[in-house]
Amino acid sequence: MPNRPARNPLHGVTLEAIVNFLVERCGWEEMGREVNIRCFTSEPSLGSSLHFLRRTPWARTKVEQLYLRVKAKEMPADSASAASASPAAASRFMGAGGQDRSAVRAHALNRSHAHIRSDNQAKV
Repeated sequence: MPNRPARNPLHGVTLEAIVNFLVERCGWEEMGREVNIRCFTSEPSLGSSLHFLRRTPWARTKVEQLYLRVKAKEMPADSASAASASPAAASRFMGAGGQDRSAVRAHALNRSHAHIRSDNQAKV
């Protein structure tokens, strides 16, 4: 079985790493505006935040979503620099023949749903 990256973007990322990342990028004040919880707005600390987030699933989900949004904003710069760093790095982002993998996936998805569209048109 070939090694594939996990489909879950949070796989292997600890809650502590998420909170530290957000504190570095956004700061406690911005985090408190984005996710309105007291452990971010009133005397924020890493310990109190981790304690609360580990016991409060809805808050943890909001913090994870914030992490993914912030990370996604940084991704285009990261992927471009990684792709230009070396041919091996570029192959991670590009498919065979230099085609962007996301375009390949979109094309495959359109082909796989063609029969559904043709069935729906026949019913009309």
